[in-house]
Amino acid sequence: MSLKFFPSLAGVTLVLTACLLISCGGSGVESAATTAGVPNTGTPAPVTSNLPATPSAPTPIVTAAPVVTIPPVVSTPPVASTPPVFSTPLVSAPTPSAGGSVSFTGWGAAHSGVLTKAADSAYQCKPNAGSELVGSFRLYANDCVISLQVSSAVLRDYIAGTYDLSPILQQFSLKFKDEVDTIVVMADSGLDNPGTSPLYGRYNTVDTRTTGRARRLMGYLEFPFALGSVINGPFLHEFVHEWANRGILPNEIDSGHWGYASVGGQLGGFDIDTLVQPNPQQIELYKGGMKQCTSLAGALQNWVDYCNQIRAFGGFANGGNSVPYAEVELWAMGLLADNQVRTVQVARDAVSVDPSIGTFIVLGWDYFSVANMRARLGNVAPNISTSQKQFRAAVLILTSDDIVTAATLNRVTSDLDIMQKRGVAEAMRGCANNCLIYHNFYTATRNQGSIAFGDLRTLKR
Repeated sequence: MSLKFFPSLAGVTLVLTACLLISCGGSGVESAATTAGVPNTGTPAPVTSNLPATPSAPTPIVTAAPVVTIPPVVSTPPVASTPPVFSTPLVSAPTPSAGGSVSFTGWGAAHSGVLTKAADSAYQCKPNAGSELVGSFRLYANDCVISLQVSSAVLRDYIAGTYDLSPILQQFSLKFKDEVDTIVVMADSGLDNPGTSPLYGRYNTVDTRTTGRARRLMGYLEFPFALGSVINGPFLHEFVHEWANRGILPNEIDSGHWGYASVGGQLGGFDIDTLVQPNPQQIELYKGGMKQCTSLAGALQNWVDYCNQIRAFGGFANGGNSVPYAEVELWAMGLLADNQVRTVQVARDAVSVDPSIGTFIVLGWDYFSVANMRARLGNVAPNISTSQKQFRAAVLILTSDDIVTAATLNRVTSDLDIMQKRGVAEAMRGCANNCLIYHNFYTATRNQGSIAFGDLRTLKR
């Protein structure tokens, strides 16, 4: 789904990026299997690249004007059929200003400007021994999960992707300090990796792409299910939307993803090492793919054949958490230096031929070096020496019940512990213990970044 612009929650533009079932995945559909990183055994035979890792390219081009900001297009937020159920009244919803932004009025105190490093204690959720109410919110003893009781109608609308979370997030900001970078909102739907929900995952960013941040909160993620959403859903995909693709590279199909570009990461694109021309008689026909798995350091030799398998690439996504962040994605986050990023080639006037095997026709290629990408981003280009490396998140489960069941809480807690582990969790290992079947944030960032979900009690106002 293309980037759309909505009224913000914090005095600045709010950008919404969604991953729909019809638009995400290797072949256009993000299935439960590909999202979980399950190998696709029906993939074509391995191919051999006939292009160098860094393509011999014409003189790198620089597109016309650097892309710094995009004027917002204000859309009317969807109205839920029934207001949410709260034990205490909600404050009034934010009122859009004439410019389409939203006032800070009614919100808690803004971030002080110091981004503190997440404490080591935040990397382990605590045993569940009880819960406490913080206003309308229930904070569980595991110190990793907060829930909010809403009506069944609101829960239904949220799962359908038609509920505006602004009032709930406004209430959240009044009860909890502005000391997290993102809020992960889940629905207590009882579903595990639903295949019928119209919304599969979405990222909404409080537009902080300036030289400073007015609030610590960068944005929030939305999932229509709680069971498996962090591990088996597009968690890594949605989170990186804060930085990419937001003006970094042109995409004729969808400005929020990579499309037919040699990025090969969470937001789609192909691995340049897999690009071939399968038919010498049809020089405009290309075939690209993604490597099947990620090897473990020091693994036995038998991982090689498995990891050499190549599956078709997706223009929007490449199989959920099964792939790590690509060079350009890490660079955009400020986690990779300029000299570690290869020139990217972007197909011009690409037309898909057979997405199941990754073939497409192009009329030409454009080439973008790091210098070109920096010119496009202008003053919001990343800086590895000053970029944020540690992130904090709060998980908020919307439920129609008074309390989340122990089974759901335990499943979510286990997933959070895996995602925030600074290392490889046992559940991530596969192929006879010789590769990773999916990534957590630490491994996806090449051990350069970390995320913490715990210590939520320190956020209480």
